[in-house]
Amino acid sequence: MMGDIGALKVSGSRSIKIAPGAVVCVESEIRGDVTIGARTVVHPKARIIAEAGPIIIGESNLIEEQVLIINRRLIGISRRWGWVRRLPGGWPDGGLWRTGGKWMQRCAALAHALKPELFMRLHIPERSIMGTVRYPQKNGHVDPNRDEPITMIIGSNNVFEVDCQSEALKIDDNNIIESKARVGRDMILSSGCVVGACCDVKTCEVLPENTVIYGNNCLRRLQSEKPQPQTLQLDFLMKILPNYHHLKRSPKPQTPPAKS
Repeated sequence: MMGDIGALKVSGSRSIKIAPGAVVCVESEIRGDVTIGARTVVHPKARIIAEAGPIIIGESNLIEEQVLIINRRLIGISRRWGWVRRLPGGWPDGGLWRTGGKWMQRCAALAHALKPELFMRLHIPERSIMGTVRYPQKNGHVDPNRDEPITMIIGSNNVFEVDCQSEALKIDDNNIIESKARVGRDMILSSGCVVGACCDVKTCEVLPENTVIYGNNCLRRLQSEKPQPQTLQLDFLMKILPNYHHLKRSPKPQTPPAKS
């Protein structure tokens, strides 16, 4: 999907990978293991931060000024004891657990007595009351004190408008997060969704295709078509930005010496 991608080496063993044709301004802040696809434009002052694991960004995305895209680390911050429920692919192979809400915290003790393989009492990060936590294994047992990378995947033809913030681990194609909107870690955006300006959505759900969230109360409706790709705007920015900003560039591949 992203074509041939070169790598810009950064501190440690992490790297930034920028596909040919992407426009990434040097004034942007990119940290961790980040992959940026072809024809994606990253404006100055945008921040892309991979703390908990890699961030993979597809093709033809528009990331405007002061946008924050962060794969936030949850393990290692303050914790409390609580019940977690195993998700498919979870324990005992060290996978994902759902921390649940107040109802599950009250009922999980009884559920654990009935199905101990599905519920376990562990330290839960304070920020993850309704979140997903990965507890890797150690010596055959769940070890909540170790991190395991979780990949954030962003598809193609998405628009992140000025000063929006996204922690969503999965965003498909043709979505728009408008100015000053906030999208939480536990929300998955399917294709063609719009999160309106200043909307703050941190629910745990998969947003249906073509959903529009709008207004002070984050109301919802379905639109008949997906937002159109910003092809003309991307073409314009790819011509104009290099005239006024230095760009992060992938190193040219080294050609092996010709054999005599």
